[in-house]
Amino acid sequence: MSRSVKLLVGLLALLALPSLSACNTARGMGEDVQALGRAMSGTAEEVEEDVSGKEHTPAQTTTPPTPEPAPR
Repeated sequence: MSRSVKLLVGLLALLALPSLSACNTARGMGEDVQALGRAMSGTAEEVEEDVSGKEHTPAQTTTPPTPEPAPR
């Protein structure tokens, strides 16, 4: 193989790496947003309790099932 072909193959491989991890990154970001929403919801309930004087009972939170990947 010539040097320029090796360089081109290496460059293409480096450019392809971010696209391979994009799905996991998006999933991780979604999980972070869900955790933030749960934390904000809990804080809002605590503030409401302080204002109203009623006892706070935390809501049961469940993680939604992970969707199956689309068939190729």
